Amino acid sequence: MAKMSKTFTAEGYEVTITPLLDLLNDRVDAKGVVGVLAHFRPSAETRAALNGPDDGFKLLHEHAKRDDWMRLPVRHKGRKSEILTSHFVQNYGAPYKYVVSVASKSFENAPDVILRALLRMTWAGRQVMEGANTLGPTVATLSLGSPSTMSFRPKLKGKDKKGNTSVLDLRLLHGDIVVMHGTDIHRCYEVGPKSTVYIFSSSGLTAV
Repeated sequence: MAKMSKTFTAEGYEVTITPLLDLLNDRVDAKGVVGVLAHFRPSAETRAALNGPDDGFKLLHEHAKRDDWMRLPVRHKGRKSEILTSHFVQNYGAPYKYVVSVASKSFENAPDVILRALLRMTWAGRQVMEGANTLGPTVATLSLGSPSTMSFRPKLKGKDKKGNTSVLDLRLLHGDIVVMHGTDIHRCYEVGPKSTVYIFSSSGLTAV
């Protein structure tokens, strides 16, 4: 997939766009594309700009201490009782379930730092959608804080799941944005972050 990637710059970001292929059906050519993945890496100037990623991280940290971000109970396979999610969550806008259901607040009640993050992700999503020939939905994620890794594994079933390894590991740094655009990405891939340190991850979903 890396051989099919293209890189360009846009408003203080280096952008790498990679097609995601239908590995479940062994479609490893351009006709087997199920969606596109875009990785936006900001310059040092962009990170340090007014209301940029550096400011966003500080403001989110302060807001998270005041607001009711929380860990929620979740069932874990193999355990008899519930455990708590490893992440603190808060949802704004339309109800959305990621691992567990979260009570949603309206955007009218969202702090400015959340709205600015949403605008930044919306801008990134438009950069991808303008050149894409696939339909939505579009999911954008803004990563703030310590480095992390976003991994993509084929979504196999049954015995085939044993030994299933990632086909793409995306190293995310402070201020990076990831955009996934395409209806079949989550049908074909398991997508998950790997982080053992302090990080904020803000995601936005648009169905087209």
